Amino acid sequence: MRGRPVVSAPFCIHAKEITKRTLAEAWQRTAARHALLDEVGLPPVALSDDELEEWSELAEEAEDGGLRLLLDEDGT
Repeated sequence: MRGRPVVSAPFCIHAKEITKRTLAEAWQRTAARHALLDEVGLPPVALSDDELEEWSELAEEAEDGGLRLLLDEDGT
């Protein structure tokens, strides 16, 4: 799915962009309903297991935990 354009007149955008936008919109709706998450932006999104693993190793070295979402190629 990565890199395959989705045609929706008058726009042509990549499927991954739609998924990331949908994810961001869902995060905003969810965060708005929770006092601790209100005004918190979408966590960083990893687009592959390798990218997530790299971030995890860096966070472990820095002793800095955090949330990162994994958005797989199939949109899951």
